[in-house]
Amino acid sequence: MSFRSSAHLLALHAVGIDSKTAHFVKRPSDIAMFGWSESDAPEIDEATHQLMRDAEALTDRIVATASGVLDQSGRDALMAGLLSLDAALTTP
Repeated sequence: MSFRSSAHLLALHAVGIDSKTAHFVKRPSDIAMFGWSESDAPEIDEATHQLMRDAEALTDRIVATASGVLDQSGRDALMAGLLSLDAALTTP
C-alpha cells in the first residue's frame, strides 16, 4: 500500500466515511472484488459526496505536508526511486 493510500484511509476515517461507502462511491464496478453485492450498497447522497471531497482534500494536505520539506532535487530523487520500485514490482 502506498503512502497516499494510507493517508487516504486516515482521511476517510477522519471525515467519517467507512471503507465500504468509499468503495461504493469511487469504485462501484469493483465492489464484488471486496466481497459486497448491490444489496450491500449504503445510502449515497450529496452529503456523502461532500465527505468524499473533504477526504480527498485532507489526503492531499497530509501528503503535501510530508513531501513539502523536500526541495526540487529531493522531490526528483523521491520520484525516481518510486518509479524504480514500481518498475521492479510490476516487471514479470
